[in-house]
Amino acid sequence: MNKNTTFSKHEMVYLTLKPLPLHTFSQIIVRMKDTPQPSALGIKARLNALLKGVRSKRLKQKKALEEDKLVRQKFVLSQATRHLNIDKFEPAPLLNKNILDVGCGMLNIGKDLTLRGAEVTAIDINPDVVKDAQAQADKFGVGILVQQAKPEDLVMHDMKFDIILCLDVMEQTPNLDRFLWALNKLLKPGGLIIFSSHSQTWRSFWLYVLLEPTVNRLLPRSYYKFKNFIRPYRLTEVFAKHGFSVTHLRGLTFNRKNLKWEKRDKPCMRYMGTARRAEDI
Repeated sequence: MNKNTTFSKHEMVYLTLKPLPLHTFSQIIVRMKDTPQPSALGIKARLNALLKGVRSKRLKQKKALEEDKLVRQKFVLSQATRHLNIDKFEPAPLLNKNILDVGCGMLNIGKDLTLRGAEVTAIDINPDVVKDAQAQADKFGVGILVQQAKPEDLVMHDMKFDIILCLDVMEQTPNLDRFLWALNKLLKPGGLIIFSSHSQTWRSFWLYVLLEPTVNRLLPRSYYKFKNFIRPYRLTEVFAKHGFSVTHLRGLTFNRKNLKWEKRDKPCMRYMGTARRAEDI
């Protein structure tokens, strides 16, 4: 066996299983010594490629997590048109319908509803959010008046709405009873409330308390407090206390394998639903 002897994969497996003669073992040692070691430049290139792959995966996951807005947007349109008995594929299915968007954020859903004919009133308690949301409304040319207010503030003006949106805001409300009391006053007879919230599960804690603020940095730290998350049965009880009945409830979970939000028949770490006055059902 000379120094240039090469081994196939099958021979290597055989050699590893069979007790090695001394001359064969010596040959392997010689070949290992002759194998060129990776240079510092090669190691750096591999590390850069690895970091690039991690960053790419992180960006994909961050983008996928942000797509929950699209899922909620579809849910709102579907439930609103179903309640009004209107075809959602019409050019302006929500024409002349008054909609209140509580905790409007950056008007991701309000802008879409306005383009579908609705007259949207948007409120938020954060002055910076109100300023940025109004700038967004003016930029896209949608007629939305954004106000810094709470639902209780609108009760004094005797305002009424066909549909009220409260998406991911009830878990941040210090007084949920007062909040629902105000919604009851603002809702027209036969009106609909569309809501979404987070449930107290270990998955919601991992995603919204740990992952989004720290790793993906989609939210500021301490934006969500796990103790304020509301389990579906608890929210149903509070709704019933104020004369509402939850008529539709769907779960929403994030699949990390295919990086997609998926709906569930039963509530899970996140859920969406609708509520109506019990007397209207």
